[in-house]
Amino acid sequence: MAKSGDYATLLPEIAAIVELNRRELVSIPVANAGMQLTSLNLICRLGRTLPTAPAAFLPVMEGGMRAWFKKEKTRAGTARE
Repeated sequence: MAKSGDYATLLPEIAAIVELNRRELVSIPVANAGMQLTSLNLICRLGRTLPTAPAAFLPVMEGGMRAWFKKEKTRAGTARE
């Protein structure tokens, strides 16, 4: 669906490596300090402007991930005590 240019998806780059190597899609890293041990990329067609819905979803997803990692960090600190 991302190849159509109407959608975007969040997935590991390896899942779209063929399309990325063919330059059919482009990978946009999602910056989040809580994800230092992994990566999450927004995949969309090369040269296309990100559609409205995915562009609006991205900050919501980043905020949700920050909240989740903060909660996990707090939980891990509590578990050690």
